[in-house]
Amino acid sequence: SAGAEEVVLPPLPASFQRDLELSFAVYSQSTGGAGAPLLPRSEVQRALMYAGIFNTVLRDFDGADCGGGGDAAGEGGDGGRALTMGEFVAVGHRAAMSPLSCSQLKTIKVLFDRFDKSKSGSLDVQDMVKVFRDIFHPQVAIEEVHGIAREWNRESSGRLGLADFISVISRFIRIHEQDWCLMQGFRAVMGKGQGEKCNDSDKLRVEDLVLNSSIPLTDEEA
Repeated sequence: SAGAEEVVLPPLPASFQRDLELSFAVYSQSTGGAGAPLLPRSEVQRALMYAGIFNTVLRDFDGADCGGGGDAAGEGGDGGRALTMGEFVAVGHRAAMSPLSCSQLKTIKVLFDRFDKSKSGSLDVQDMVKVFRDIFHPQVAIEEVHGIAREWNRESSGRLGLADFISVISRFIRIHEQDWCLMQGFRAVMGKGQGEKCNDSDKLRVEDLVLNSSIPLTDEEA
């Protein structure tokens, strides 16, 4: 659409690439003769989970990535043509990483520079925990940040440069995308305006559901 920001999909870590290729080898089927093996559309969801990528809604991906059609894997037989390894890795890439807009990238760079106290051009994992708690939630678990960052830090000095930092943020956003959507839905039903925060004293009432639901509800249904 006119005026829409361009988005960037950060690269996959090497470990994810290997896992997706291994998963394809496990779930793909021979096409006979000299043809390359293909992954049936009905097996895409299972193959992603085998590679460690969960809660993927395949209808969110366009037909070019998923082999045609817009429904989730397994609906209506194969739900579309089978995927080559390259197509499956592309689906896995988008399922694992969240695209970031140019404005988001600028914000992330500002945060990176602010927490890079030594001006070394890199952050250690403890720095990253501080960043995540500053921009996402004050109680983000250290173990979760360590677990995600480890995928980009397996063969380095324990510090992450800006490019890897951006990738870790992208992965974290994708993992918590459903949590974010749920929170936004809760805020909408609670009638929270822009900038208003939810707190422990907020209670979801029947009248809130009836008044603010996007679909008509009776009191009994609510």
